[in-house]
Amino acid sequence: MVRVVYFLLLLAFIFTSSQASSIVSRPQPLPSFNLLLNPTKNESCSYTVNVTTSCSSPKRTTDHISLSFGDGDGNQVFVPMLEDPFPGTFDQCSIDTFLVSGPCTSQICYLYLYRIGNDGWKPESVEIENTKEFIIVAVSHHHWRQNIQDSSAFISIFSAIRQRGVVLWKMVRVVYFLLLLAVIFTSSSASSIVSWPQPLSSIKVNTTQNLGACSYTVIITTSCSSPKYTYDQISLAFGDAYGYQVYVPRLDDPSSRTFEQCSIDTFQLSGPCTYQVCYLYLYRSGYDGWKPESVEVYGSYSNPITFYYGVLIPSDVWYGFDYCSGSYRASASKSTMKWALIFVFAMLFGM
Repeated sequence: MVRVVYFLLLLAFIFTSSQASSIVSRPQPLPSFNLLLNPTKNESCSYTVNVTTSCSSPKRTTDHISLSFGDGDGNQVFVPMLEDPFPGTFDQCSIDTFLVSGPCTSQICYLYLYRIGNDGWKPESVEIENTKEFIIVAVSHHHWRQNIQDSSAFISIFSAIRQRGVVLWKMVRVVYFLLLLAVIFTSSSASSIVSWPQPLSSIKVNTTQNLGACSYTVIITTSCSSPKYTYDQISLAFGDAYGYQVYVPRLDDPSSRTFEQCSIDTFQLSGPCTYQVCYLYLYRSGYDGWKPESVEVYGSYSNPITFYYGVLIPSDVWYGFDYCSGSYRASASKSTMKWALIFVFAMLFGM
């Protein structure tokens, strides 16, 4: 379980890390903007700015483009002029790279563009990279409905506080979802019993088993390393922690090739209605020998359960598993918890 949780948390970290670095939202105009021409930090850092121009932008532009970005601590990088019309900067479908320097920032959380001119320009995305971290500020072309035309206003690509909140909420939802998967996975996988069967010197057989009103399906897989066939008599008993037991004195039927090597035999049984089945024993009498691989039990009021043998059944002794004093007594509460977690998941993702 621990390994599963660690693996899913790793997936959550990878997913949310990649999601947190890609900002996709509608840009907004900003009527006024304070340029920090005197940075609060004397330290200088280099930045690489990659600007992708949309293929639906004007074929070329000679407009003046300014850029400003920064962090939430007052550190700002201002580039008064990015364009250089001679080599075809900001041409339709182009990707232009600029090397700029400015104050060292922490996490970049805002970016604005400013355009002066009559040609128009439609950027697709802006990427900012420095030596300390890689931040992607991307605007989907579906969110740019027209060219940048207001020459007196800055265009806000995203709001720092809002975006941080959205990213944090996404991270929380992903982590909750993956932890929910881990709990459901480990709860459901607990219904398979993987341990060594043990002999039982005596068992109190319920001889009134046929008075029950419940049906059961029992599937027995015989190992491929079992004897090729067996004429031994096979008995079965299983039940819950509250004294309800299903007893089958004879399962074998040599005429129908039951329990042959590599076979899978299905039995429809009836008996007392049990709660969660938590013990199962097999009894063999004869000289041929028999090696079952697994026994699956499906009941009306019991979750499906599988008991794994994988060993030869000794003769004239009840041989199997008893988990009634352990975790299977709480199987019903596990099922309830599973549905409660699904409800919490629906509430989280339905908001």
